[in-house]
Amino acid sequence: MRALLVSVLVLAFLALVPAAGASGPWTHGPDPRSIDRGPAVPPPAGGPSGKPLHAAARATVTAAAVRRDLPESWCGDELATDDVEHRLPNGDFSYHGIYVVPADARDRFRSVASQLQTDAFEASGLLERLYGRAIRFDMGTACGPQYLDISVVRVPETGAALQELSGDPVAYMTALGRDMEAAGFQNVLGGAAVDGPPLQQNLLMWVDGPAPSNACGEATSYTDPSRGDDNLNNQGGKLAVVFRDDSEFCGATTVRHEIGHTLGAVQPGAPHLADGGHCDDAIEDTMCVAGSPQVSNGDPGLYFDFGNDDYWDPPNGPALGWWTADLNRFLCPDATCNVAPGATPAPEPKAAARPATLRVKAKRHRSFWRMSLSAAGTGHALLTVRCRARGARKAANVLVRETALPKRLVTRVKCRTRPRANLTRQTL
Repeated sequence: MRALLVSVLVLAFLALVPAAGASGPWTHGPDPRSIDRGPAVPPPAGGPSGKPLHAAARATVTAAAVRRDLPESWCGDELATDDVEHRLPNGDFSYHGIYVVPADARDRFRSVASQLQTDAFEASGLLERLYGRAIRFDMGTACGPQYLDISVVRVPETGAALQELSGDPVAYMTALGRDMEAAGFQNVLGGAAVDGPPLQQNLLMWVDGPAPSNACGEATSYTDPSRGDDNLNNQGGKLAVVFRDDSEFCGATTVRHEIGHTLGAVQPGAPHLADGGHCDDAIEDTMCVAGSPQVSNGDPGLYFDFGNDDYWDPPNGPALGWWTADLNRFLCPDATCNVAPGATPAPEPKAAARPATLRVKAKRHRSFWRMSLSAAGTGHALLTVRCRARGARKAANVLVRETALPKRLVTRVKCRTRPRANLTRQTL
Protein backbone atom coordinates (compact mmCIF):
# COMPACT_ATOMS: atom_id res chain seq x y z
CA MET A 1 0.00 0.00 0.00
CA ARG A 2 1.48 3.33 -1.01
CA ALA A 3 1.96 6.07 1.54
CA LEU A 4 -1.01 8.39 1.74
CA LEU A 5 -2.53 11.15 3.73
CA VAL A 6 -6.25 10.95 4.34
CA SER A 7 -7.43 14.41 5.19
CA VAL A 8 -10.66 15.16 6.97
CA LEU A 9 -11.44 18.65 5.79
CA VAL A 10 -13.70 20.77 7.97
CA LEU A 11 -15.18 24.13 7.06
CA ALA A 12 -12.80 26.20 9.22
CA PHE A 13 -9.05 26.41 9.11
CA LEU A 14 -7.44 25.16 12.32
CA ALA A 15 -4.78 22.86 10.91
CA LEU A 16 -4.01 19.70 12.84
CA VAL A 17 -1.83 18.07 10.19
CA PRO A 18 0.33 14.99 10.88
CA ALA A 19 3.83 14.48 9.58
CA ALA A 20 4.20 13.91 5.84
CA GLY A 21 3.96 10.26 4.84
CA ALA A 22 1.47 9.32 7.57
CA SER A 23 -0.90 6.58 6.55
CA GLY A 24 -3.95 7.31 8.68
CA PRO A 25 -6.70 9.92 8.75
CA TRP A 26 -5.90 13.46 9.71
CA THR A 27 -7.95 16.59 10.06
CA HIS A 28 -7.73 20.29 9.78
CA GLY A 29 -10.62 21.99 11.16
CA PRO A 30 -13.38 24.38 11.28
CA ASP A 31 -14.16 26.92 8.55
CA PRO A 32 -16.33 30.00 9.23
CA ARG A 33 -19.91 29.66 8.07
CA SER A 34 -19.47 32.67 5.80
CA ILE A 35 -18.29 30.26 3.10
CA ASP A 36 -21.87 29.07 2.77
CA ARG A 37 -22.93 32.27 1.03
CA GLY A 38 -23.35 31.80 -2.66
CA PRO A 39 -24.74 33.54 -5.71
CA ALA A 40 -28.48 33.47 -6.13
CA VAL A 41 -29.23 30.72 -8.63
CA PRO A 42 -32.60 29.54 -9.88
CA PRO A 43 -33.72 26.34 -8.12
CA PRO A 44 -34.86 23.26 -10.04
CA ALA A 45 -37.95 24.15 -12.06
CA GLY A 46 -39.33 20.84 -13.32
CA GLY A 47 -42.42 21.00 -11.11
CA PRO A 48 -43.18 18.49 -8.36
CA SER A 49 -42.51 15.47 -10.58
CA GLY A 50 -39.75 16.77 -12.84
CA LYS A 51 -39.57 16.22 -16.57
CA PRO A 52 -37.86 13.36 -18.42
CA LEU A 53 -35.15 14.05 -20.95
CA HIS A 54 -35.41 12.10 -24.18
CA ALA A 55 -32.27 10.58 -25.66
CA ALA A 56 -32.33 12.81 -28.73
CA ALA A 57 -32.08 15.94 -26.54
CA ARG A 58 -29.16 14.80 -24.37
CA ALA A 59 -26.40 15.53 -26.85
CA THR A 60 -27.14 19.27 -26.98
CA VAL A 61 -28.90 19.97 -23.67
CA THR A 62 -27.82 23.04 -21.67
CA ALA A 63 -27.44 23.47 -17.91
CA ALA A 64 -30.56 25.65 -17.97
CA ALA A 65 -32.50 22.82 -19.59
CA VAL A 66 -31.27 20.41 -16.91
CA ARG A 67 -32.55 22.81 -14.24
CA ARG A 68 -35.94 22.92 -15.95
CA ASP A 69 -36.10 19.10 -15.94
CA LEU A 70 -35.16 18.42 -12.29
CA PRO A 71 -38.02 18.13 -9.76
CA GLU A 72 -38.70 20.94 -7.30
CA SER A 73 -39.69 18.63 -4.44
CA TRP A 74 -38.61 15.25 -3.09
CA CYS A 75 -40.78 12.15 -3.16
CA GLY A 76 -40.13 8.62 -1.94
CA ASP A 77 -40.29 6.17 0.95
CA GLU A 78 -38.28 6.87 4.10
CA LEU A 79 -35.73 4.05 4.14
CA ALA A 80 -32.70 3.30 6.32
CA THR A 81 -31.07 1.45 3.41
CA ASP A 82 -29.96 2.22 -0.12
CA ASP A 83 -32.96 2.01 -2.47
CA VAL A 84 -31.24 -0.15 -5.08
CA GLU A 85 -34.56 -1.40 -6.48
CA HIS A 86 -35.38 1.97 -8.03
CA ARG A 87 -31.86 3.15 -8.90
CA LEU A 88 -31.38 5.23 -12.02
CA PRO A 89 -28.62 3.54 -14.10
CA ASN A 90 -26.57 6.71 -14.56
CA GLY A 91 -23.11 5.26 -13.85
CA ASP A 92 -21.28 3.05 -11.39
CA PHE A 93 -19.70 5.70 -9.12
CA SER A 94 -22.01 8.09 -7.32
CA TYR A 95 -22.78 10.12 -4.18
CA HIS A 96 -25.43 8.54 -1.98
CA GLY A 97 -27.45 10.92 0.21
CA ILE A 98 -27.92 10.19 3.93
CA TYR A 99 -29.94 12.17 6.47
CA VAL A 100 -28.42 11.54 9.93
CA VAL A 101 -30.49 11.96 13.09
CA PRO A 102 -29.21 11.45 16.67
CA ALA A 103 -30.67 8.66 18.80
CA ASP A 104 -32.85 10.99 20.89
CA ALA A 105 -33.72 13.65 18.27
CA ARG A 106 -36.89 14.25 16.30
CA ASP A 107 -36.83 12.91 12.74
CA ARG A 108 -37.43 15.97 10.52
CA PHE A 109 -36.67 14.22 7.24
CA ARG A 110 -40.05 14.78 5.58
CA SER A 111 -39.85 18.52 6.22
CA VAL A 112 -36.26 18.97 4.96
CA ALA A 113 -35.92 16.34 2.20
CA SER A 114 -36.89 18.67 -0.65
CA GLN A 115 -34.35 21.28 0.45
CA LEU A 116 -31.59 18.67 0.75
CA GLN A 117 -32.33 17.45 -2.78
CA THR A 118 -32.35 21.04 -4.09
CA ASP A 119 -29.01 21.80 -2.42
CA ALA A 120 -27.45 18.73 -4.03
CA PHE A 121 -28.80 19.66 -7.47
CA GLU A 122 -27.63 23.27 -7.12
CA ALA A 123 -24.19 22.12 -5.95
CA SER A 124 -23.87 20.26 -9.24
CA GLY A 125 -25.42 23.14 -11.16
CA LEU A 126 -22.29 25.30 -11.06
CA LEU A 127 -20.21 22.54 -12.71
CA GLU A 128 -22.98 22.07 -15.26
CA ARG A 129 -22.92 25.77 -16.14
CA LEU A 130 -19.14 26.18 -16.15
CA TYR A 131 -17.97 22.90 -17.65
CA GLY A 132 -20.95 20.91 -18.96
CA ARG A 133 -20.20 18.27 -16.29
CA ALA A 134 -22.28 17.10 -13.32
CA ILE A 135 -21.74 15.54 -9.91
CA ARG A 136 -23.16 12.04 -10.25
CA PHE A 137 -25.76 11.35 -7.55
CA ASP A 138 -27.44 8.08 -6.61
CA MET A 139 -30.88 8.74 -8.08
CA GLY A 140 -34.18 6.88 -7.85
CA THR A 141 -36.91 6.28 -5.26
CA ALA A 142 -40.27 4.50 -5.24
CA CYS A 143 -41.72 7.67 -6.78
CA GLY A 144 -39.44 7.55 -9.81
CA PRO A 145 -35.85 7.81 -11.10
CA GLN A 146 -35.86 11.63 -11.00
CA TYR A 147 -35.56 11.90 -7.20
CA LEU A 148 -32.37 11.88 -5.10
CA ASP A 149 -32.01 8.64 -3.14
CA ILE A 150 -31.64 9.75 0.50
CA SER A 151 -31.41 7.17 3.27
CA VAL A 152 -32.40 8.04 6.85
CA VAL A 153 -29.97 6.71 9.47
CA ARG A 154 -30.57 7.11 13.21
CA VAL A 155 -27.14 6.87 14.82
CA PRO A 156 -26.57 5.41 18.32
CA GLU A 157 -25.13 8.68 19.65
CA THR A 158 -27.48 11.04 21.45
CA GLY A 159 -27.38 14.75 20.82
CA ALA A 160 -25.30 15.15 23.98
CA ALA A 161 -22.81 12.51 22.80
CA LEU A 162 -22.41 14.27 19.42
CA GLN A 163 -21.94 17.55 21.23
CA GLU A 164 -19.11 16.04 23.25
CA LEU A 165 -17.49 14.60 20.12
CA SER A 166 -17.79 17.90 18.26
CA GLY A 167 -14.76 19.34 20.04
CA ASP A 168 -12.53 16.79 18.28
CA PRO A 169 -13.15 16.82 14.50
CA VAL A 170 -11.22 13.57 14.00
CA ALA A 171 -13.22 11.71 16.67
CA TYR A 172 -16.47 13.20 15.35
CA MET A 173 -15.87 12.05 11.78
CA THR A 174 -14.57 8.66 12.88
CA ALA A 175 -17.75 8.08 14.90
CA LEU A 176 -19.89 8.98 11.89
CA GLY A 177 -17.84 6.65 9.69
CA ARG A 178 -18.32 3.74 12.08
CA ASP A 179 -22.03 4.47 12.39
CA MET A 180 -22.42 4.45 8.60
CA GLU A 181 -20.46 1.19 8.33
CA ALA A 182 -22.77 -0.39 10.93
CA ALA A 183 -25.77 0.83 8.92
CA GLY A 184 -24.45 -0.88 5.77
CA PHE A 185 -22.66 2.03 4.08
CA GLN A 186 -18.99 1.17 3.61
CA ASN A 187 -16.44 3.93 4.03
CA VAL A 188 -12.74 4.35 4.76
CA LEU A 189 -13.34 5.89 8.20
CA GLY A 190 -15.65 3.05 9.21
CA GLY A 191 -13.17 0.29 8.46
CA ALA A 192 -13.25 -0.30 4.69
CA ALA A 193 -9.78 -0.96 3.28
CA VAL A 194 -8.17 2.03 1.63
CA ASP A 195 -6.13 -0.13 -0.74
CA GLY A 196 -8.79 -2.72 -1.52
CA PRO A 197 -11.18 -2.82 -4.50
CA PRO A 198 -12.54 0.69 -5.09
CA LEU A 199 -15.87 1.36 -3.41
CA GLN A 200 -18.51 2.72 -5.75
CA GLN A 201 -20.17 5.18 -3.40
CA ASN A 202 -19.14 8.32 -1.60
CA LEU A 203 -21.54 9.43 1.12
CA LEU A 204 -23.14 12.88 1.13
CA MET A 205 -24.45 13.29 4.70
CA TRP A 206 -26.57 15.92 6.42
CA VAL A 207 -26.26 15.70 10.24
CA ASP A 208 -29.35 17.01 12.02
CA GLY A 209 -27.62 17.43 15.38
CA PRO A 210 -24.68 19.04 17.20
CA ALA A 211 -21.52 19.62 15.14
CA PRO A 212 -18.13 21.36 15.49
CA SER A 213 -18.56 24.99 16.50
CA ASN A 214 -19.08 27.57 13.75
CA ALA A 215 -18.65 24.93 11.07
CA CYS A 216 -20.76 24.05 8.05
CA GLY A 217 -19.18 20.71 7.16
CA GLU A 218 -16.32 18.22 7.06
CA ALA A 219 -15.03 15.84 4.41
CA THR A 220 -12.48 13.11 3.86
CA SER A 221 -9.85 13.41 1.18
CA TYR A 222 -6.47 12.00 0.15
CA THR A 223 -3.23 13.83 -0.44
CA ASP A 224 -2.32 12.12 -3.70
CA PRO A 225 -1.22 14.38 -6.59
CA SER A 226 -0.63 11.56 -9.11
CA ARG A 227 -2.79 11.81 -12.25
CA GLY A 228 -3.46 8.10 -12.86
CA ASP A 229 -6.80 6.31 -12.66
CA ASP A 230 -5.57 4.63 -9.47
CA ASN A 231 -5.37 7.96 -7.62
CA LEU A 232 -6.80 7.44 -4.14
CA ASN A 233 -9.27 10.29 -4.66
CA ASN A 234 -10.72 8.28 -7.54
CA GLN A 235 -12.11 5.59 -5.23
CA GLY A 236 -15.24 5.68 -3.09
CA GLY A 237 -15.85 5.37 0.62
CA LYS A 238 -15.28 9.06 1.41
CA LEU A 239 -17.60 11.22 3.52
CA ALA A 240 -18.87 14.70 2.62
CA VAL A 241 -20.72 15.93 5.71
CA VAL A 242 -22.97 19.02 5.94
CA PHE A 243 -24.00 20.57 9.27
CA ARG A 244 -26.84 22.81 10.37
CA ASP A 245 -26.72 26.57 10.53
CA ASP A 246 -29.15 27.09 13.43
CA SER A 247 -32.28 25.10 12.50
CA GLU A 248 -31.55 24.98 8.77
CA PHE A 249 -28.77 23.15 6.97
CA CYS A 250 -25.85 24.91 5.35
CA GLY A 251 -26.62 25.07 1.66
CA ALA A 252 -25.47 24.26 -1.85
CA THR A 253 -22.07 25.97 -1.66
CA THR A 254 -21.20 23.86 1.40
CA VAL A 255 -22.37 20.70 -0.37
CA ARG A 256 -20.14 21.53 -3.36
CA HIS A 257 -17.20 22.47 -1.11
CA GLU A 258 -17.31 19.18 0.81
CA ILE A 259 -17.78 17.16 -2.37
CA GLY A 260 -14.86 19.11 -3.84
CA HIS A 261 -12.64 17.74 -1.08
CA THR A 262 -13.75 14.17 -1.79
CA LEU A 263 -12.93 14.73 -5.48
CA GLY A 264 -9.36 15.54 -4.50
CA ALA A 265 -9.21 19.35 -4.65
CA VAL A 266 -6.67 21.00 -3.97
CA GLN A 267 -3.43 18.95 -4.28
CA PRO A 268 0.26 19.72 -3.71
CA GLY A 269 1.61 21.41 -6.82
CA ALA A 270 -1.30 23.82 -7.14
CA PRO A 271 0.09 27.38 -7.15
CA HIS A 272 -2.59 28.72 -4.81
CA LEU A 273 -2.72 25.80 -2.35
CA ALA A 274 -3.67 27.03 1.13
CA ASP A 275 -4.30 25.25 4.44
CA GLY A 276 -4.31 21.83 2.77
CA GLY A 277 -7.11 21.18 0.29
CA HIS A 278 -8.03 24.85 -0.21
CA CYS A 279 -6.96 27.75 -2.42
CA ASP A 280 -6.38 31.46 -1.77
CA ASP A 281 -6.66 33.26 -5.11
CA ALA A 282 -10.36 34.27 -5.11
CA ILE A 283 -12.88 34.57 -2.28
CA GLU A 284 -15.57 33.67 -4.84
CA ASP A 285 -13.97 30.27 -5.48
CA THR A 286 -15.87 27.36 -3.89
CA MET A 287 -12.67 25.92 -2.41
CA CYS A 288 -10.86 29.11 -1.32
CA VAL A 289 -10.24 30.31 2.24
CA ALA A 290 -11.56 33.39 3.96
CA GLY A 291 -9.29 36.35 3.32
CA SER A 292 -8.67 35.46 -0.32
CA PRO A 293 -8.82 38.48 -2.67
CA GLN A 294 -12.13 39.54 -4.13
CA VAL A 295 -12.23 39.19 -7.93
CA SER A 296 -15.97 39.59 -8.54
CA ASN A 297 -18.99 40.22 -6.31
CA GLY A 298 -17.60 38.54 -3.18
CA ASP A 299 -20.01 35.59 -3.15
CA PRO A 300 -18.30 32.25 -2.44
CA GLY A 301 -19.49 29.61 -4.85
CA LEU A 302 -19.24 31.71 -8.01
CA TYR A 303 -16.31 29.65 -9.37
CA PHE A 304 -15.04 26.09 -9.18
CA ASP A 305 -11.33 26.78 -9.69
CA PHE A 306 -11.02 30.43 -10.60
CA GLY A 307 -8.49 30.63 -13.46
CA ASN A 308 -8.38 26.83 -13.92
CA ASP A 309 -4.91 26.66 -12.45
CA ASP A 310 -5.37 24.82 -9.14
CA TYR A 311 -7.81 21.90 -9.22
CA TRP A 312 -9.60 21.82 -12.60
CA ASP A 313 -7.74 21.37 -15.88
CA PRO A 314 -8.20 24.29 -18.31
CA PRO A 315 -11.07 23.31 -20.63
CA ASN A 316 -8.91 24.17 -23.65
CA GLY A 317 -5.69 22.69 -22.18
CA PRO A 318 -2.95 22.09 -21.48
CA ALA A 319 -3.60 19.81 -18.49
CA LEU A 320 -2.14 20.73 -15.10
CA GLY A 321 0.65 18.59 -13.72
CA TRP A 322 -1.12 17.15 -10.67
CA TRP A 323 -4.42 15.50 -9.77
CA THR A 324 -7.43 17.65 -10.61
CA ALA A 325 -11.08 17.15 -9.74
CA ASP A 326 -12.18 16.89 -13.39
CA LEU A 327 -10.34 13.54 -13.62
CA ASN A 328 -12.58 11.99 -10.97
CA ARG A 329 -14.96 9.23 -12.06
CA PHE A 330 -17.58 10.44 -9.57
CA LEU A 331 -18.31 13.23 -12.07
CA CYS A 332 -20.45 12.66 -15.14
CA PRO A 333 -19.02 13.27 -18.62
CA ASP A 334 -21.95 15.60 -19.35
CA ALA A 335 -24.58 17.65 -17.52
CA THR A 336 -27.50 15.26 -17.91
CA CYS A 337 -26.79 12.17 -15.81
CA ASN A 338 -29.06 13.14 -12.89
CA VAL A 339 -32.05 13.69 -15.18
CA ALA A 340 -34.40 10.76 -15.68
CA PRO A 341 -34.54 9.49 -19.26
CA GLY A 342 -37.80 9.75 -21.15
CA ALA A 343 -39.34 6.77 -22.85
CA THR A 344 -38.64 6.71 -26.56
CA PRO A 345 -41.81 7.99 -28.19
CA ALA A 346 -43.64 5.25 -30.08
CA PRO A 347 -43.98 5.95 -33.79
CA GLU A 348 -47.34 7.38 -34.65
CA PRO A 349 -49.52 4.79 -36.36
CA LYS A 350 -50.42 5.52 -39.93
CA ALA A 351 -53.87 6.91 -40.22
CA ALA A 352 -56.37 4.70 -41.99
CA ALA A 353 -57.33 5.99 -45.40
CA ARG A 354 -60.59 7.91 -45.44
CA PRO A 355 -62.79 6.33 -48.13
CA ALA A 356 -62.54 8.23 -51.36
CA THR A 357 -65.63 9.82 -52.88
CA LEU A 358 -66.04 11.56 -56.20
CA ARG A 359 -68.49 14.22 -57.28
CA VAL A 360 -68.79 14.85 -61.01
CA LYS A 361 -70.39 17.67 -62.96
CA ALA A 362 -70.40 17.48 -66.76
CA LYS A 363 -71.67 20.22 -69.07
CA ARG A 364 -71.88 19.74 -72.82
CA HIS A 365 -70.54 22.24 -75.26
CA ARG A 366 -70.61 21.88 -79.07
CA SER A 367 -67.54 19.68 -79.45
CA PHE A 368 -66.58 18.70 -75.89
CA TRP A 369 -67.73 18.11 -72.35
CA ARG A 370 -66.51 20.40 -69.54
CA MET A 371 -66.06 18.25 -66.43
CA SER A 372 -65.66 19.47 -62.82
CA LEU A 373 -64.29 16.66 -60.60
CA SER A 374 -64.12 16.89 -56.81
CA ALA A 375 -62.39 13.89 -55.15
CA ALA A 376 -62.44 13.64 -51.33
CA GLY A 377 -60.53 11.25 -49.04
CA THR A 378 -56.90 10.64 -47.99
CA GLY A 379 -53.90 9.06 -49.66
CA HIS A 380 -53.74 8.50 -53.42
CA ALA A 381 -56.20 7.12 -55.96
CA LEU A 382 -56.41 6.43 -59.65
CA LEU A 383 -58.80 8.80 -61.44
CA THR A 384 -60.24 7.49 -64.70
CA VAL A 385 -62.58 9.20 -67.20
CA ARG A 386 -64.19 7.10 -69.94
CA CYS A 387 -66.30 7.73 -73.07
CA ARG A 388 -68.62 5.21 -74.73
CA ALA A 389 -69.64 5.72 -78.33
CA ARG A 390 -73.11 4.69 -79.43
CA GLY A 391 -73.15 0.98 -80.24
CA ALA A 392 -69.67 0.39 -78.76
CA ARG A 393 -69.37 -2.58 -76.37
CA LYS A 394 -66.60 -1.04 -74.25
CA ALA A 395 -65.87 2.48 -73.10
CA ALA A 396 -62.55 4.04 -74.04
CA ASN A 397 -60.33 5.76 -71.48
CA VAL A 398 -59.77 9.40 -72.25
CA LEU A 399 -58.07 10.34 -68.95
CA VAL A 400 -56.10 8.19 -66.47
CA ARG A 401 -54.26 9.99 -63.64
CA GLU A 402 -52.71 9.02 -60.26
CA THR A 403 -53.71 11.84 -57.92
CA ALA A 404 -53.27 12.79 -54.28
CA LEU A 405 -56.47 13.24 -52.35
CA PRO A 406 -58.33 15.45 -51.84
CA LYS A 407 -58.31 16.85 -55.36
CA ARG A 408 -60.34 19.31 -57.45
CA LEU A 409 -59.97 19.15 -61.23
CA VAL A 410 -61.58 20.86 -64.21
CA THR A 411 -60.93 19.30 -67.60
CA ARG A 412 -62.32 19.01 -71.13
CA VAL A 413 -62.98 15.69 -72.84
CA LYS A 414 -64.36 14.90 -76.26
CA CYS A 415 -67.15 12.35 -76.00
CA ARG A 416 -70.29 11.87 -78.08
CA THR A 417 -72.18 10.76 -74.95
CA ARG A 418 -71.87 11.83 -71.33
CA PRO A 419 -68.48 10.77 -69.96
CA ARG A 420 -68.16 8.68 -66.81
CA ALA A 421 -65.53 9.14 -64.06
CA ASN A 422 -64.51 7.00 -61.10
CA LEU A 423 -61.72 6.49 -58.46
CA THR A 424 -59.94 3.15 -58.02
CA ARG A 425 -56.91 1.61 -56.28
CA GLN A 426 -56.78 3.90 -53.27
CA THR A 427 -53.55 3.78 -51.20
CA LEU A 428 -52.04 5.71 -48.28
